[in-house]
Amino acid sequence: MLRESFSQGIETFAVAFGIVLGGAVLGGTAELLTGHYPAQSMGLLADRLKIWAAAAALGGSLLNLKSLEAGLIGWKPALILREFGLLGLAFGGSFSAWWIIESVIAG
Repeated sequence: MLRESFSQGIETFAVAFGIVLGGAVLGGTAELLTGHYPAQSMGLLADRLKIWAAAAALGGSLLNLKSLEAGLIGWKPALILREFGLLGLAFGGSFSAWWIIESVIAG
């Protein structure tokens, strides 16, 4: 159970990170190809993608919230910690990618 949760946590972090970083880089490339300056667009895209990346990394549904509810109602601390951990890793991955994009843009 612990090994499965650990691998799912790493996957969640990586998916959220990749969505924000990849979306911002591809959006910046599109701006560059159309003759515009890509830095401002990349920052804006990274900021807009943060919440969606976290949602997509969690499976794009409310299944995690249902699991959290089941853990709260049935008082299953392990399930509650697991779901909060996955939420934190999803937001951590998207925030980390956003921070990298902002750092590169700022110089």
